[in-house]
Amino acid sequence: MNEVMQHTLLSWVDWIASANPSVGGGSAGAVAGAQGWALIDKVQRIDKGAFANLDSPPLGWRVLLLQLAEEDHKGYQRLRTARKNGLDAHDALKHSLAVSFEIGQVCLTGMEVAVPAVTRIKAVVKPDLEVAVHLLHTGCLSAIMNMEANQEDDRVDDLKVGQIRGRLAVLWHQYLTVSDS
Repeated sequence: MNEVMQHTLLSWVDWIASANPSVGGGSAGAVAGAQGWALIDKVQRIDKGAFANLDSPPLGWRVLLLQLAEEDHKGYQRLRTARKNGLDAHDALKHSLAVSFEIGQVCLTGMEVAVPAVTRIKAVVKPDLEVAVHLLHTGCLSAIMNMEANQEDDRVDDLKVGQIRGRLAVLWHQYLTVSDS
């Protein structure tokens, strides 16, 4: 059962606010990204020609991010259990980093879809798309922060963080450039 998807909005924000450390920024960032993809889906339904570069339906990306929110939550539980019991946490840590990286990648994909469309869409849906970009940006930042907080001395992980950070910087600059026009 996916605990993340079982929550109402109120119970979700209460869960995030709880003292339970296994649900926090990583899961919240993934859910923010899922909401960003939901807004992309909405814009696509209203403005059929908005996204020339959308290869797959936004629903799949939304569901994947909600699944990753659950994986983030469970991964942190495994990591805490290993550390608490004095076990080698390396595998749990690697899994946690992989989940954060995938959250970042899926959110970046959403930004790559949304940012070029900001200047082409109908005015009525432009605010929705701009909020989508901000939510996806939040998902990326959350992934970067989780990766930086959890990584060991592993050059591959530094490269993954740099990859997301670099793509995010380019997309954010493009967004700021087009959103001002």
